[in-house]
Amino acid sequence: ATIHPNPTNGLVAIAGEDLKAAEAFNALGQRVATATGKGEQLQIDLSGLPAGVYFVNVTNGEGRKCVRKVVKE
Repeated sequence: ATIHPNPTNGLVAIAGEDLKAAEAFNALGQRVATATGKGEQLQIDLSGLPAGVYFVNVTNGEGRKCVRKVVKE
């Protein structure tokens, strides 16, 4: 999965094949946002969160997960 823009100041787009879900976590491991959409495009809104580093956990339709780091400005 690819995430852009990174760094971001709000909405983050996640692109990939057969995406099922994505969740954003802060540095403390707390879930702070979940994705909307399905298929090859998901979006996560980080606009209401403080600046810092977030980790986006992306799950595809086969249950495989990957984690991407996103910097919120």
